[in-house]
Formats: sequence, structure tokens, C-alpha cells
Amino acid sequence: MQNRLCLLLFLCAAVLARGEWISTAETGSYNDPANWRNGLCDDTFSGPEAPLTRTVLSVEADRLVGPDGLRIRHDAAAALVLEGVGGPRTFNFPEGGAILVDIGGASDAVAVRTGVQNSETARIDFDFGANPAIVSLSPDATSGRDTLSCFGSIRGRSFRREGDGTLKLYGAIETANGEAAFLGGTTYLYNWGVSGTHGLPGLTTLRLESGAKLSLQSAVNPQTVTLSGGFLQSGAALTADTLELLPGRAVLIARDNADFSFGAIRRTEASFLTLGANEAARIGAGSLIRLSGENATNLLAECVGGGVPYSETPDSSRISIVPWAGASSFSTQESFETSTEAHDPALPVAFDAALGFVTLPESSLLDGLSTATLEDNVLISEAAVTLETDAAANCLVLKTWGTTLDLNTNTLTLASGLLLHRNTKPTLRNGTLALGTEPLRAFGRQNLTISSTVTSPNTDPDATIILTASAGGGGLILSGDNRGLTGTILVAAGTLSASGYGVPDTVGIELCRGTRYPVTWGGATSRARAIGGIGAIQAGDNKNRLLIGAAEPSAATGVWVGPGGALTPGERNPLTGRRSGTLTVGDKFTHIVFQEGSTLVIDITDAETATALDAASATVELGGTLAVRDAAGSGCGPWTILTARADASADTITGAFAAIPEGFRVESFSTEGYDTVNALRLLRDVRATLLTLR
Repeated sequence: MQNRLCLLLFLCAAVLARGEWISTAETGSYNDPANWRNGLCDDTFSGPEAPLTRTVLSVEADRLVGPDGLRIRHDAAAALVLEGVGGPRTFNFPEGGAILVDIGGASDAVAVRTGVQNSETARIDFDFGANPAIVSLSPDATSGRDTLSCFGSIRGRSFRREGDGTLKLYGAIETANGEAAFLGGTTYLYNWGVSGTHGLPGLTTLRLESGAKLSLQSAVNPQTVTLSGGFLQSGAALTADTLELLPGRAVLIARDNADFSFGAIRRTEASFLTLGANEAARIGAGSLIRLSGENATNLLAECVGGGVPYSETPDSSRISIVPWAGASSFSTQESFETSTEAHDPALPVAFDAALGFVTLPESSLLDGLSTATLEDNVLISEAAVTLETDAAANCLVLKTWGTTLDLNTNTLTLASGLLLHRNTKPTLRNGTLALGTEPLRAFGRQNLTISSTVTSPNTDPDATIILTASAGGGGLILSGDNRGLTGTILVAAGTLSASGYGVPDTVGIELCRGTRYPVTWGGATSRARAIGGIGAIQAGDNKNRLLIGAAEPSAATGVWVGPGGALTPGERNPLTGRRSGTLTVGDKFTHIVFQEGSTLVIDITDAETATALDAASATVELGGTLAVRDAAGSGCGPWTILTARADASADTITGAFAAIPEGFRVESFSTEGYDTVNALRLLRDVRATLLTLR
């Protein structure tokens, strides 16, 4: 059997529901009913009888699509073209579904095209009616990075872009509620279309998540732009009431003299913004990214450094910087789709009331630490530097690959806490890295190793002392003796690795989406006071141990949650304090032990935001307390393992747990700040997923 090709087009027509091509013969005919399952597809196919390289589907009438949506799948890398005949033609999705493209083969970009460039009659539109319009390319990332080019428009209640691959849209995304979300892959929205409309007309909310790239050529004017990671570039004007920065590292690039203007920036502590830049004063190639009115004044107040605005002394190193932002080395010549430079914050960023965000070029930074003060932004370009005395800087930029900064027996104080290490894989060793009132914010694409002792004046266990983010799988490695630290480390992107007392049992860890801790190898022991979030607790091999809280050391490998230690799955809502999402324990930790006095906290607000600890590969011994917290009257449940329902008439959870395994007993109690806490004490081993709530 050679060159097997399977093309699934799930189409619901007036007469025929769907057809599935099953012929494996190279000379198989589309017109032969024996080659179709579940009825004949009534479309006219042209091109080769066996679609080994390219198949053309001529659409001669508007089509109704069934609830499964339009699914285009190949076992081999063969392109597909859908062309309207006497059109434009429309695929209607009255019951919803998605446009799913998943083509196999080794090709990195297998093309699917709907419509023909510059041809109104061959145009194909997709109308989801009152349903969300969903486009998913290479959803499981098992095949190539599929490419879908649409020369028509996509209409629906909202728009959601999923999966990997590349979507090229020459028409418009038209939504009834003005919401467009880009959750993955690369999307280009071009500034022309055969229908005369293009881009995102009527947009009110634009959202990008980590892994998504969006390139705009049309001006947009939404109320809110939300970046939870993601990479947004535009060659046209972008104006929004609010730029919302959620946990993660987002990239925002104004291209080709485009101006961006925001009324306000609303950000979480675990967010970092990388802005496109060149060596000119402005962001991008003559572009501006600005805030308006008192919001600009508020941002100026957040800047840290010498207290000098950029416009007053543009050539001085003593300029206050934005501690949660940096400028990348991304240039207009680089490929938007493949570049990793956009995620590389190479230079600090200042803010000017008139110019907006501005880059501090290398020429404005102080070269070296020998004469630097807490007001200077410092560049280290040497590969090896040893301090002969105490030193200070406002921010620190490490330029050269493999830089080693040896603090010797001295202290380096970092006023703004910002440490940019580009693509350099640097090391800080010996001595002490002292933080001021700002947390250490370490950003770059490679691993930064700090074996120096880190100190901070912070005494609040919930305050952030370190924020780290890295693209390309890099991260922060802590291997010094940091037993004097108190607070929380936020891992916004990439990884956090620690051994010994790099993270002591007085420091908590918060993992943002897609991040990992402790990522150690070779029998190392890692610690933490508590671990929460929606990332993964992942070891490099099965020789490691992780001690949480006052867990008693053990020679065996695995995760121990001891007295005072806690696992709190889910991302924390800063307004309500409640969490949603899943915390995962990786397969290298083959068992987890909850000792007496430890806690696993599960928050339930509704079926959409239930939290879970997923330890699918571990044997779990639970001797601590499982706390299930629920807001009164939320109507949550049922849960898949423990079943309870909130009583809307009372501030309690009523009912019973559906299935309590033998040896379990249930305790219920209330705590201040929560309506009800149900505590379940688990007295025997269980295996597989610890708790999944849906």
C-alpha cells in the first residue's frame, strides 16, 4: 500500500450528510461510489484522480456544515484548494463546530487554501452564525505546521484561533460581540480582501495567550488588548482604552512607523513586556507606543533609577527605567514567524510623557561596575568580571555569551532589580546579590545561574522577591545558600531550577502557565515553603527529591509535603484569592507523600474554574488535609471524585461526598474569609490522578 491519503471533509448538505474518501489506490476515482463511505459527496472534484500533490474541490453552492465542523485531514502531505464556482460561496455552521486542518507528512507547511487571490467569484466565506467561529490548525502538533489561507471572511459570535500552524487571512474576522482570541500558532491579517473588508472590524476585545503570534496590517481600535504572553505586531495604528498584561512575558512591536496608543496599562505582578526596538530613541522603526493623560504620569511614577526622565538627559546612564519591561533586538528584516529574537529583552526601557516607551541604547549605558552607583544602568560586555569591592547598579545588562560575574566576597546591590541577560547564559557566583525594595526580575532566553547568596529586606511571605521569565526553554538556576530569604518566587515563563538551599523552605513558588520547577538532575534536593499555580513540578530524572514545608529529609526520591507545607493548584485571582487551573506533577516524581500537618487546597467556584492536582504517574500517600473551598451559592459540582453541591439558600456546602474510599473519614469546618472548607483526611495510598475536578 503506497501513498495512502485520507481526506475527511465533514459536510452537511441538503441531501448528503458527509463523505469520507477511503480509496488507497493511486488511480482511485473520486467519482466512484465504492471509494466513499457514508454516502457520496456531491461536490465536483478536479485535478489528479489520486490527490498525491494537490486536490481542488469546486464548491458550486452554499454549504451547510454539521456539528462536527469542517475537518480537513490527510495522512500524507498533500495540499487542498476549495474554490467557489460562480460565487462567492459560503460554508454555514448553524450548529457550530470548528474549521480543523491537520495534515500529516514531513512538510513544515502544507497548504490549504479557500478561494483564489483577487477573484470575487471564487471566494469562500465561513459563517458560524450565533456560534463562536473557531479555527484550529495542527491541533495536536503531530504533523507539519499546516497553513490555511482564506481569501474570504470568517463570521461568528466571537473568534478563537487554536492549535499551531499558520493562518493567513485576506478577508475579515467579523464577530457579533467583538471578541477575538488567539491561543496559539501564527496568524497574519492582511490589509486587503476581495470582499472589500479585511482585518478585525468592530473589534472590542483582542486577546493573545502564550505561544500565539498575531501580525496586523489593518488599524484596530478595541476597548481592551489582553496579553497573557503572546507576540503582537502591527504595521498599522493600534489604539485601545486598556492594555492588560496577565502573567507571562508578552511581546508588543510597532512596525513601519505605526503608532500605538493606550489609555491605561493594567498589569499583574507576574507580567513582563518586551517591546520591539532598534538603536534609535523610539520604539521600533520610528514608531511610538504611548499612554495618555494621567496614566502616563502614573507610569512615570513606577520607573526606578536616578529619577531623571529620558527627555532631560538622553545620553546619561542615570535614567529611570520601567522595571517590568525591556526592548528586544528584533528588527524589521527578521521573519516574524520564525524569529526568536523578539523574545530577547536586550536593553532597558524608559518612559517619556511625549515619546512613550523609549529604548536606552547601549551607548547610553555605563560600561562596567567600577564607577557605577544605584542610579546607573550598567552594561557588562566582558566575558569575565571579578569585583574587587562592593558595587551597585540600577539595572544590569549582560551582553556577552557565557559571562561570569564573580562577586568574590563582595555585595552587588541592584536598585531596580532588573537583570537582562539577552542570549548569553551567564553566571553570578560567590558573594551576595542584594535586592532593594524591588524584586529581582531576571529575563533572557538562556539559563541564568546564580550561586551567589541572594538577600532581600522583605519579610512578607506573600510578597514577590524574584520574578523570572525566559523564552526557548531557559530559566533561572539558584544554587546558593539563600536561607535568609522570605517571600515568593514567580515563574512567569520558562523554568526555575534549584538545589540545596537555592530555594529555602521559607520561600514559596508560584508557577504560571507552561512553567516548571524544580527541573533538577542527578540526585539533587530542592525545597519550597509552598507551591501553587498552573505549571508543572518536574524533575530532570528520577533521582531527585523535593521537600515542601518542614518535610523530613529522606534518602528516597519523590515529593514530600511536610508540616506547614502546601500545594495550592491553580492560578490565583488577585481580587478573590481563589484559584483555577491544574498543577501537574511530572512523571519523574513517581510518588508524593503528604505528611501530617501538610495541606492540599482545592478551590471550587464553578465547573469552568475548578482546580486540580494532576499526579497521573505518581503513587500518592496522603496523610495531611485536603481542603475543598467553595463560595456560597456558586452552584458548583458535581465533582468527579468528591461530589458535593453548593446550597444557594445557605452559606454552606450541603450534601455528602459521593464516594469515600475505605479508610477515609471526612471533617468539615469553617475558616475566616471563606464560606465553607471541607477537609478530607486521606489515610491510605492511592494511585493515578490525585484529584480532578470538572
